[in-house]
Amino acid sequence: MRTSVKTVTVGSLLAASMFITPAALAAESTATATVTGGSLSASAEDVALAAVTTSHAAQTTSGTVNLAVDDSTGTGDGWSVTQVVSDFGYTDGGNAGDAIAAEHFVVSSVGTVSALAGADGAETVDVGTAGSLGTERTVLSAAAENGEGSYTVPLSVDLNIPEGSRAGAYAAVLTTTTAATPAL
Repeated sequence: MRTSVKTVTVGSLLAASMFITPAALAAESTATATVTGGSLSASAEDVALAAVTTSHAAQTTSGTVNLAVDDSTGTGDGWSVTQVVSDFGYTDGGNAGDAIAAEHFVVSSVGTVSALAGADGAETVDVGTAGSLGTERTVLSAAAENGEGSYTVPLSVDLNIPEGSRAGAYAAVLTTTTAATPAL
């Protein structure tokens, strides 16, 4: 009897071991990703101001400068955009016209900022105030934690033409500069 008991016991242990699965072996690894920051840029489209007729009185011609800003830096530092214009030099017409001073080119109003790619709707972008672009002027700004993404805004501009300006073409250079620091 003893022998059969041992056989039954060994047989029972063998049967039970078939239903027990060995412990799973686990290993851990790390997944990493890097996000590289891009650049901060701004650009302004060329503007052709409406033609005016020579006059013995000062007059104004108007136009729109479309400004585009893109903050792809991924820093959230905020930024500012400034503009300044050179004198409007006499370039064509054969009438020996004098330059029109840069101080006569002014932002008369700033339109509504349109958020494009990457702007989540919670971002705040501040517009500058009207005034002469004869000296550097902040036209758009975003405080820290704002302004990430792409934006456009129309700037209404006027050129105040002095009385007696000669017939011909005048041209100036409008310089648009970005800085990774809010200025407004």
